[in-house]
Amino acid sequence: MKTITITIEGMMCQHCETRVQNAVMALDGVTSCEASAKNNQAVITFDETKVKEENINEIIEEVGYEVK
Repeated sequence: MKTITITIEGMMCQHCETRVQNAVMALDGVTSCEASAKNNQAVITFDETKVKEENINEIIEEVGYEVK
């Protein structure tokens, strides 16, 4: 398992946090995702054999946020 912290621009509220968390958690291999609009970050734990960091970044951008 690997845990990463991603900086995300555009999250403004709890709805934004939930949207990011739901999208990331839908990926096979992701075991946890805690997004914070206040900190503009998400802390994500995932199985590197099932999902790549690039896939996580892509899904966050697909739901309308910018990964830095």
